[in-house]
Amino acid sequence: MYAALLGTHSWVRWILLISMVLILFRSFGGMKKGTYTGVDKNAALVLFWALNIQFILGLALYFVFSPITQAAFGNMSEAMADSSLRFFVVEHFVAMFLAIAVGHVGIARAKREQDPARKHKLLLIWIGLCLLIVIAGIPWPFLPYGRGLFFF
Repeated sequence: MYAALLGTHSWVRWILLISMVLILFRSFGGMKKGTYTGVDKNAALVLFWALNIQFILGLALYFVFSPITQAAFGNMSEAMADSSLRFFVVEHFVAMFLAIAVGHVGIARAKREQDPARKHKLLLIWIGLCLLIVIAGIPWPFLPYGRGLFFF
C-alpha cells in the first residue's frame, strides 16, 4: 500500500506542476488580453482537485503509511538531528501544507473576481507563490534525501 500511495503522490505532483505552469502562462497573457476563458477556468479546476488529492495522499503517507515518518515519530529528537528525516517530517510537510493553502486562497480569490484581467493577476501572484513553495518542498533527486522524478 505504501509503494502505491507514494507512487501516486509522486505522479500527482506532475499534474500540479503542469497545471500551475499552464495557469501562470495563461494568466500572464490573459492580463493583457482581458479575457478569462473556459480553458483558464478548467486549468484552475484541475489544480484545485490536484491540490486536494495530493493533500489527502500526503496526509495518508505522513500519518499512516510512511515508514520514514513512523520512525521519526518514535524519536523526534533523533529525527531533527537527521537532515533526511527532518526534511520529510517537518520541511516537506510544512512547505506543502502552506502551498496548498496558498493555492486554494488564490483560486478562491480569482473565482470571486469579476474583472478577467484582475482574475489573471490574482492567479499569477497566488499560483506563482504556490509554485515557488512547491518547488522548494519537493525532494528533488539531486538532494541528499531526494527521490526520483517519476518514481519514488
